[in-house]
Amino acid sequence: MLRLPPMAVTTRHSASAYPFQCQAGLPLTGPIIGQEVLGQGMFCYDPFCLYDTETLLSPCMLVSGNKGYGKSAFVKAYLHRQCLAGKWLAILDPKGEYLDLAERDGLSVLSLRPGGPVRLNPLDAGPAFAGTGTEDVRGRRIGVVVALAESAVGQPVSSNERSVVTSALMELERRGGQRGGRPAPTLRHVMELLMCPTDAMAAGLNTTGAELAADAKSVARGLHRLVEGDLAGMFDGQSQALVQWSGPGIVIDLSAVLQSPAFSAILVCAGAWLAQVVAAKDRQRIIVVDECWKAIRDAGFVAWGEETQKLSRAYGVQFVTIVQRISDLAAQADDGTATSKRAQGFVTEAETKVTFNLGGGEARASRDVMDWTESEALLVPKLPRGRALWRVGEHGAIVQTILSARDIAMCDSNQAMRSRP
Repeated sequence: MLRLPPMAVTTRHSASAYPFQCQAGLPLTGPIIGQEVLGQGMFCYDPFCLYDTETLLSPCMLVSGNKGYGKSAFVKAYLHRQCLAGKWLAILDPKGEYLDLAERDGLSVLSLRPGGPVRLNPLDAGPAFAGTGTEDVRGRRIGVVVALAESAVGQPVSSNERSVVTSALMELERRGGQRGGRPAPTLRHVMELLMCPTDAMAAGLNTTGAELAADAKSVARGLHRLVEGDLAGMFDGQSQALVQWSGPGIVIDLSAVLQSPAFSAILVCAGAWLAQVVAAKDRQRIIVVDECWKAIRDAGFVAWGEETQKLSRAYGVQFVTIVQRISDLAAQADDGTATSKRAQGFVTEAETKVTFNLGGGEARASRDVMDWTESEALLVPKLPRGRALWRVGEHGAIVQTILSARDIAMCDSNQAMRSRP
């Protein structure tokens, strides 16, 4: 019988002894997330470093899992550690759960409510384009107005309606817009032009003013609620918000409007304002949308999210979507609809998928869209609190999140359920 002498090797090279059972880990770059359970080593993660090494082709992340299994704790701890690493954070916070993180890391907090002191103009050009009238700014403004119109009517806008929106924004540019130091156009300006198109707008589209007004009717009415209705005072004028732009980031607190029937439109407006702000390429940034399931049924929100994810690489932004169940991304819209198919793009676009405990039925239903193996689909329902299945590109790992004492205090989302003295 052949006998070979003992041989000492590193763990990096020992994986080659069993190539179909062992997998090389991710590079130990970026903040420590936790312990890799199967490999018994530290698990580090930074999408920007992994993009540089071509481990990832997209920095976007999808986080999912049942309540009570550590999903929120992981997200807050991850954001805190990325903030310490110099990343700029922007968080759309539907339930006011990130205020402790804001206090800990010095993030600016903007609390939105109808008639409140904070007003955001979703058509702002942003610091990177101040004083310009670039086509890029116009294109993003068109996208915002179209998304809001789709939120209002519940279906994609027609080509005629998009043409009228484009014409209105071009008319506002001609009147001054952002040039010459004048303020950016607002949703009120756009609504007024759509309700009463000018002769110049009609001539530019080779039609009459009456026909143009008819084409713009549904879009104008969709904007009316944001400008004059029960949501007035949040997005109907120039931005009025005290933000320390050189600071570590922003939390937009939407808890006062979480139960609004127009929450999807509010999310689009707040997200669009953030998108304008993060267009500057001076720092790597992270945008977080929590409780995403509340807006997934909305065609406008899905369109905005899809566009933001596609631009993530161009602007150096990680887009983080948080849901409870993977099926939320499809079940909120009728099967087979364009909105449903585009909503599933939140899964396919995210090359980093972090999944905490899910029920057995949910795990089986999500297997194909998440590209899990049979073993992974069987494992997900058995994950204990704080442990998640990570898929980072082609790499898979089971990671136990490590929390410090301060992390635990910051991440406690059950304080309201405890008895008080």
